[in-house]
Amino acid sequence: MIGDPPNIMIGSGLSPDAIERAEGGKYAELAADGVNFNDFIIEMAPGILMTVVPAFMLLKWMFRDEFSGKRIRDVAELESKYGIKDYKMLTTSGFILGLVILGFFLHPITHMPVSWIALGGAVLMLLVTNRHELDEPLEEVEWTTLLFFAGLFVLVHSLQYMGVINFIGEYVEQAIVWFPQGEDGIIRLTAAMLILLWVSAVASAFIDNIPYTATMIPIVLQISQGANVDLGPLIWALAFGACLGGNGTLIGASANVVMAGMSEEAGYPVSFNEFFKAGFPMMILTTAIVSLYMVLVYAVGGGGAMWKIALLAITMVGIVYQVYRGRSKGKNLAESLVDHDLEQLKELAGEKLSEVKSAVIGSTESE
Repeated sequence: MIGDPPNIMIGSGLSPDAIERAEGGKYAELAADGVNFNDFIIEMAPGILMTVVPAFMLLKWMFRDEFSGKRIRDVAELESKYGIKDYKMLTTSGFILGLVILGFFLHPITHMPVSWIALGGAVLMLLVTNRHELDEPLEEVEWTTLLFFAGLFVLVHSLQYMGVINFIGEYVEQAIVWFPQGEDGIIRLTAAMLILLWVSAVASAFIDNIPYTATMIPIVLQISQGANVDLGPLIWALAFGACLGGNGTLIGASANVVMAGMSEEAGYPVSFNEFFKAGFPMMILTTAIVSLYMVLVYAVGGGGAMWKIALLAITMVGIVYQVYRGRSKGKNLAESLVDHDLEQLKELAGEKLSEVKSAVIGSTESE
């Protein structure tokens, strides 16, 4: 839930308490399907793990020239330059961070918003580490980003009052209702998940996933109630689509913009087109993998744990086998994850093709 801003927004806006209060209790009957911090790990982690090795392989293939050489690093120099200078501060801040993470995991019990847990941890950290000089650490806070989010939420809420959000939700709902319910509502549920997932992925890539998510949270409630579709799978479709779609373009996610700024300061500017060539195929690949995951878990498996456990087990076995294959060839962990036999297959195909050509030429000459 804290891995990406859209997840925080979804967890806050689609929690049981938030759903019960939404629009004066209009969606109170859906409150039982609300989500908490632990649900994000249980529902999303297996799908994301399935994308790890294919994503690394795609990156290795797209940037094969950049990865072809080797770079020798002086580890001792790095340790002396970036080593830990204050172990007491590390212990104190690590303990406070542990308390904050524990508070996140206890969210289903305490029902305390994760924003308050994080702010409480920040205040405690300031009091423990630098309580006499607060000006300097407060200057490091990105106030412009916080003000941007505040203005964004005001804008989205005004769109809701103007009826724009309901207008969008009605058209998406009509597209979903066009599909029949089918046996146990599986057909419409599958269509709703895939439509919301891919629309979210593509839209998030071009209009930034934060305002898109803020706009879609009330629409998800509207779709679930109006189209008679389970709310849970729609929430995860929105979360997967918004987060993975943010990888599609340079403006798709705030992390991309921050990366581009830091890269340019370091002398390696990244253009929109350059990022698009790598990011959009990555978005298509990962969204396709997650589409398979969602269909198997929520449509075929009914949202139960069996398919999640099975897919997670297959993924982990695949990762372990991939690492084992690479390490058996003398490669390190990073190289093992992207190890493949594509070159060997090309050579084998070339040899077989040469043999076929020779056989055809020999047969022709004999005739």
